[in-house]
Parts: sequence; structure tokens; C-alpha cells
Amino acid sequence: MDINYVINYLKNSNKYLESSLIEGFINEKTIKYIPIYALEYLGMNKEAQEIIMNLSENNLKIISIIISYANRVGEDWLPLCSQYYHLLNNNNFKSLITDIESRGLDESLIENLLFVCKNGNNYFEIKSIDDLARIDTIREEKNNQNGNTYNPNILLLNKYGISYDSAYVLYKKYGKDGSKLPDSKEKEFLLDIKNIIEGKGTNKTVCQDKSFIVNIDSILRNYFTKIYNDSLYKITDNKKIGEVDGVPIYDAGVDFHMCIYSYGLATDYPIPENYKTDWNRPSISSDYLCNSIISSCSMKTRVKHCVYGFDNIGRNELALLGSNDLGTGGIYRNINITNPFYQEKLIAEVEFRTPDELINNTRFTNNEVYRSRRRVVDGKLERINPNYIVYFKNNEDFREDPIWIESINAAKNFNVPIVIVDCEKCLLNNIQKIEEKMKLFESRSDDSEILSSILEMIYTVNSGFQNISPQLLERYFNKDKLLSYVERIVVHIDEISTSSPKTSLECTNIVLNTLNGEYEKVLKSPYWVEHARQQGNIVDKPNDVIAFFERKRNELERRCNYQNVAQQRSNTTNN
Repeated sequence: MDINYVINYLKNSNKYLESSLIEGFINEKTIKYIPIYALEYLGMNKEAQEIIMNLSENNLKIISIIISYANRVGEDWLPLCSQYYHLLNNNNFKSLITDIESRGLDESLIENLLFVCKNGNNYFEIKSIDDLARIDTIREEKNNQNGNTYNPNILLLNKYGISYDSAYVLYKKYGKDGSKLPDSKEKEFLLDIKNIIEGKGTNKTVCQDKSFIVNIDSILRNYFTKIYNDSLYKITDNKKIGEVDGVPIYDAGVDFHMCIYSYGLATDYPIPENYKTDWNRPSISSDYLCNSIISSCSMKTRVKHCVYGFDNIGRNELALLGSNDLGTGGIYRNINITNPFYQEKLIAEVEFRTPDELINNTRFTNNEVYRSRRRVVDGKLERINPNYIVYFKNNEDFREDPIWIESINAAKNFNVPIVIVDCEKCLLNNIQKIEEKMKLFESRSDDSEILSSILEMIYTVNSGFQNISPQLLERYFNKDKLLSYVERIVVHIDEISTSSPKTSLECTNIVLNTLNGEYEKVLKSPYWVEHARQQGNIVDKPNDVIAFFERKRNELERRCNYQNVAQQRSNTTNN
């Protein structure tokens, strides 16, 4: 392929490359070893280009083999290239790198090499290509040497070939909802490393699937991608409610999850003449964009212009996920093969949660889905376009709403439908669910579990409609309404305290745990605590309410202790 042709193609594909493409980066070697979509990606980052240009041809060939391997197994090439680059600068592997540099590496050993990359301390003492070829035997020998250990680090290295530190990152990032995940190999892995990290041990079966370990981060991201795709709103004929100016109109219903992008929210962009042309303009400085997940019980977003909806996230497109705004804006240009999915500068915690748990932990900001802006199609990068336009309806007289007019224009430009979210219907449906749960709670004297669901739903709904429908909250879910729920809970706790003080105590503890848990959700990001306060949200701990329930808990504990002593005396007398 001609060098000038590639340069012209890249610059026409993305005008930003006029300023970011380093002279000499596109040369005979890079064209030979790196596919054009990877060149498009790397061309946006000068540091990444310098890294590639400084690689020997032998190492550049290995990068090419890694990318081919990633394509073959259907996983993400970027973290694999990053791991190999870090290996080149790791003194623990100096002998191995020297051997590879002098002899080259057969493609059949690339997975073994990438497996070795997972442990920076070179636990398996791989010093040559010959050692790479017999990695399975070396692992078995190590297991025999350390087979009786209870050390969690050695257990993880023997079983999975990853260190405690690496496993802990996966545990924190992906494992919070381990017990809630569908049965799968991924779930088994997350629950197993949780047990090892928490000192609960594991069976000694060695994980022989090296591909699973090599691609574990990509595999887990794609696993959560599938969970989200299965839950996201899809356009179906039975949801169609009409047509406006040739644009099909669909109803979101009252039970949905959506992946959205609120156009222009973080920018000063004017309303474009054509939304599709603007969205697909050939000039981007980052291959990532920030989406959010909303649901029928939490529409935590702000609307400045129209809102784009996406009904799926493609394979290897999901990079980061968090229940707060992660503050990724400042890291756009720091994402490269030296440190993919850079997290050090993020202002909130990355946590891959199930859709419902993500919503249940979304409070004072939108959550963030940090995902690819483009996907590979026929070997080249193409922009991902919305599947529909979302319109949040807050009253019946919305036809003159400027955002509705924008939504119609955007839908025409993209040739996609509009999905109407009826905020009032959704809010009333949620209130009805809370009422049904509350009545169920009030009708029982031996069931405290439903109380946690009630309290969490109250917090989720109250927070989730604050930005999008404050007037509806004031009408249907105001402070008096919230206070009435608290009063009903207190009354029922008092009612059952005579017949079942133990259940009453459980309910009181659930209230206290929920109040403290909600405060912990706020404290996840000190930055967002102050932001929430500036937005008028109550972020301080409700000490008066907590003190009230703590007094009630102390009283119930005394009563339970008295009953236990009385029962013991009765048993002694009977004996």
C-alpha cells in the first residue's frame, strides 16, 4: 500500500490528524505491520505514535501478531499491545526479551507470551522462547512446589497466573455484583477470586484456558456489555404510537433501560443545521464518548438539546463504567497503548454493575458509560450513530417545545424514530410500586427484607427525577409524601415490636444501614459531594433521623436481650 495514499486516507477520514499525525509515523514498516484502523486510532495520540516508531521491526512484527491474535479470538487488541509494551520495559523479563529480539517469535507462542505478560514479577521464571513453549509444564512444576500454600497471592498465581494485586483490581472493578450475575464462567471467576482475596480459599484446579486469562479484562467488559444489551430498549412494532412529519413515534413504556447521549450538554455547540452531518463530521480528537444509562425509575440526565438513544454497545466498545460521572473529559488524550483506559485522573470510581444496581447507585450525577465512538467495519473505523431520538415528555402540551422540534429535526436527519418517555406515567408507576411494596410490608410481621427494597426505590426515584421532572416530583413525590413513608415505616416497626421485637430490630437496622449506605454513595466522590451541594441537593448525613432510629434500635435490643434471658430461665426451669 502506498504511503501517501494511507496518509491522505487518514487525514480525510479524520481532519484532526492534520495536527496530530507525526511526520514519519506512516512508513513502510507501520503500513506493513499495523492495520489501517489501528493506524487511525494511534494517529490521534502523538505519544502512542512515538512508541510505535521506536520499536524494532521484530517487536513491531510481534505487535502485528498480537493484533491478529486479538481479531482471531474476538477480543480487544489495545490492552494486549499495552501489556507487551510494558513487558519490554520490565527488567524481570530482560532475558526473555533479548531472546525474542534475537530469534523472533513464532505466532503459535503469542498466547503464551501474553499469558506471561499478566504477571509482572515473572513468577514462572520465563527466560527464553523455549521456556515460553513449555509454560504449561512450568506451571505444573510451580503448583507442585507450592501446592499446599494458603497464601492468596500464590493461590492466584498457581491457579490463574495472575498476582493478588491484579486480581484485586478485577475484584474491585467487576466483582461488586458477583452474586447477582447470570451463571457463567465469568461469574465463577469473579466469585472465586473474591473468595481467595477474602481468605476463604479455593479448589486447587488450575485454569488451563490461557485465552480466558490473557483476555480477562476484555472478556469481563464484553460480559457486562452483553448484560446491558439484553436490557436496553429496542424498537418493536407493538410500541409504535403514531407518526409526526413522517417520523415514526414510539412509546418507551414504564419499564425500560436506555443508553443515551445528551447532545451538547458539556459543550457550547450551537444547534447544527444537520444533526447527522454534525455527528459524523470527519474531525475527532478522541475515539471515546460518554453515554449514560437511564431507566423508568431514574432519568438522571440533563437535557440541553435533543437526546440520542443507542440500543446496543458493540463488542470491545465498552471501556469504563461508573455510577457517577467519571470526569473522563480530561483523559481523552491520555488513552493510548501505554495505559489503555487510564484511571488515575478520574474523579469517581470505576465500577461495572448490573443495570439495576448501576441505577440504584446513581444519585447526584448521571452515571457514565465510557465507550468507543467508532467501530471497525471492513477494516476501517466508522462512526457509531444513534438508533433513535429520546424525548422526555413532562406535559401534554409539548408540540411547541423547542427540544421537541429539535428532536423531530434530528430524527429526520438520522432517519430514525423518536421514543417518547412519558415522565408522569413513569413516576406514577414507580409510586404505585412503592405503595404496593409498602402495603405488603405493613401486612406482615415476619418479613423485613422488603423494607430495604422500599427505601432504595424511594431514594432512586427521588434522585432520578430531580433534573428531568422537578415539577412532577413536587406534585406527586414531595417532602410531605416522603415523610408519610417514614411515618408508616415507624408505625409498623412499633406495631410488630410487641409480637416480634427481633423482626422489629431487623427493620430498624435495615433503615439505619440504608441511610448510611446512601451517604456512602455520596462519599464515593468528594468532587461530586460539593457539586451536588451546589445544585441544591441534600448531601449531609440525616443525623436527626439516624439518631431517632438508633434510640429505637437500643430500645429493641434491650427488649430482645430481656426476652432471651427470660427464655433461658424458662428452659432451665423446665429442665
